[in-house]
Amino acid sequence: TGVPDTLYRNNGNGTFTDVTREAGLYNPIGRGMSPIWSDYDNDEDLDLFVANDTTENFLYQNNNDGTFSNVAWIAGVATDMNGDLQGSMGLDLADYDNDGDFDLIMTNFQRQVNTFYRNEGNGFFNDISFSIGLGYTLPYVGWGTGLVDLNNDGFRDLFVANGHIQDIIVQYDTGSSYKQPNHLLINDGQGSFVRTNHMSEDLKVSRGVAFGDYDNDGDIDILISNAHDQPTLLRNDSKTDNHWLIIKTTGSQPTSGSNRDGIGAKVKIILKNRELISEVRSSSSYMSQNDLRAHFGLGKDLDQVDILEVSWPSGKIDRLKNVELDTIIHIKEGVGQVAE
Repeated sequence: TGVPDTLYRNNGNGTFTDVTREAGLYNPIGRGMSPIWSDYDNDEDLDLFVANDTTENFLYQNNNDGTFSNVAWIAGVATDMNGDLQGSMGLDLADYDNDGDFDLIMTNFQRQVNTFYRNEGNGFFNDISFSIGLGYTLPYVGWGTGLVDLNNDGFRDLFVANGHIQDIIVQYDTGSSYKQPNHLLINDGQGSFVRTNHMSEDLKVSRGVAFGDYDNDGDIDILISNAHDQPTLLRNDSKTDNHWLIIKTTGSQPTSGSNRDGIGAKVKIILKNRELISEVRSSSSYMSQNDLRAHFGLGKDLDQVDILEVSWPSGKIDRLKNVELDTIIHIKEGVGQVAE
C-alpha cells in the first residue's frame, strides 16, 4: 500500500500548515521517492513532479489558485512509453535541447531504463529514452541524477548515481552487482547523449548526488553520497575555452518580494543566436540539494551575454544588458546586480 505525500504551507511566522487535501495533493497510492518543483508549462507558476516507486508517477499542474491537478497520465509521464509502471527513484528537469522548456529525467530500478521525457512545449512529454542512448542503463539501479552542463559547451549533460539495494544480489543474479558504476553522458548538441568512460573504477553503492561549483572556478563539481561509505567529491578540472556565467539570486522579502534565496525564480540568458533557461531550486536529484546559484555554460565564440533576465516568484523581472563572461554575479530583486 502507498502513503500520501504531504504539502506543508509556510505561514511565514516559523510555523507550517498541512494543506495536502485542500491543495488537491492527497493520493493514497503514492510511494514517493523524490519531488521537484518546476514550471514545466511556462505559465509562471511552479508545478510539482513526484517520482514514485512501483506505481504511477505524479505531475501536479498548478491551477494558480492554491490547488493542483494531477495530469501525469495526460502529459505522458505517469509511466514509460509502453504504459509500464516503474520503480522511479530520482529526477531532474532542465532544458537539454535548448528549446525553451524543461525536459525530465527519471532514474529507475534494475531492468528498467532510466526514462527521459522530452517536453514538447504543448503540455505533453514524449519518452525518448532509447532514441537518445539510455538503453544501456537497463542492468543498473539509478538514484540521484542531474542535467548539468559539465563542459560549459551550452548543452546540459547527464549524470546518474547507481547502486543496488541488496548486498547479496550477485548470488542469485549474476548480471547485477551491489556496487555499480556511476554514469556520465555528454550531450552531443544534436539531441542525444554519448556515454563516457571517464568515471572512477572505484565502485561504490551510490545514492544521492548534488551539483555545484564549490571552488568557484566556473565549472560544476559533483558530490555523491554512498551507502556504508564516505561521500565522493568529484572536482571538475575540465580545461576548455568555453565561457560560463553563474548567477546568485536574492529576493527582496519581506518588502512584498520573493523569498531570500530567490527559490522558484527563472533565469534566462539571451544570446545573439539562442536562449538558455534555468530555475533556482532548493532540491532535486534524490535526497540532495544543489548549489542554489544558476550555472550556464555558454560555449565559444561570444564576447558577452546580450541580456540576462531573472523572473522572480513575485512576478517582478530584472534585466541586465551586456553582461561580462566568466564571472559570478549577484542579482537582488528590484535592484539588479550588486556587489558580493
